[in-house]
Amino acid sequence: MATPVPRGGYRFSEHEDDTLVARSLGSGIALIIRCQKSGTVALSHIPFPDSKVASEKGENLPGLFADTGVRELVRQFKARGVSLLRESTKVALVGGAGIKNVNKEFDTGSRNIEAVQKHILDLGLSITAEDLGRNLNRTVSVDPGQNSITITAPGQRPWFL
Repeated sequence: MATPVPRGGYRFSEHEDDTLVARSLGSGIALIIRCQKSGTVALSHIPFPDSKVASEKGENLPGLFADTGVRELVRQFKARGVSLLRESTKVALVGGAGIKNVNKEFDTGSRNIEAVQKHILDLGLSITAEDLGRNLNRTVSVDPGQNSITITAPGQRPWFL
């Protein structure tokens, strides 16, 4: 069964027959955290780097922004009784496409990459896999029963992390 992860949202799973899917990442980042001890996997679709542009939205929908979304996802692990220890936690990042507007401004993809990486490292976790940048509108699928992440993009063959 596929469980969609909406833009600005996140989902958790421990079920081997469940697949978490974030579609059309564009410049957004798919943050995947897997606790090897508990088998708990979370997928978040983070579209923006910083909640300062809309602090009220950051409070109400923390998953929209890297600064509030990363912290909230880790908080949700703790609320489930799952300790994210550096040695037993896998963190993967996918997305951050280099999509710019017509004036070649606002490279949100690069800013998203930097922001999510910073907040993960600030929490004492390390990033174990990445597929970032380039001008690809990726879809990412995570199967809690597998130790791989499937990535697809229009005109490309699927690849794995």
